[in-house]
Amino acid sequence: MSELFDAVKQAFRDMEWSYEEVPEAAVVKAGFEAYHTKVELHAQVFAEQGVVSVVSQLPLMKGDEAVKRVVAEVLVRVNRELTLGGFEMDWEHGQVLFRISNVFVPGAYRADVLASMVHATVSETDRVAPYVDLVQKAPADELARFDVGALLARTDLLPVVESEDD
Repeated sequence: MSELFDAVKQAFRDMEWSYEEVPEAAVVKAGFEAYHTKVELHAQVFAEQGVVSVVSQLPLMKGDEAVKRVVAEVLVRVNRELTLGGFEMDWEHGQVLFRISNVFVPGAYRADVLASMVHATVSETDRVAPYVDLVQKAPADELARFDVGALLARTDLLPVVESEDD
């Protein structure tokens, strides 16, 4: 395929991550168990541009337009706080995506940068998963007045972080 695609596969091997190649495409697919959910992602190489894009997706949302509107607000507010990558919504399919991309200089493919892109994708997708789930479970009559700010302020949805003192 390309030197960049080989570098992506090598980064996955170096991290001891299981993956599968998509035949006839410069794509690897992988799944990761995270705190809230299993995160399915793919890393796609656009060799001519020197770009790698890592994309995850959450399971399909129910098709209700009110749910989609609230989830879209959640994603806009979360994106405002992100430095790298961002959430997208495929409105027609009810799909929430996270995408992070990087342009690499030919011959200077860094496995640590590729690994950090995967780590960011998994952690950000896992962080948003409970928000999307709670919106989907909200009664239909509550969606019009759903308090997204209060949802995003909840600390009980964050993973427990072990301190060095423990």
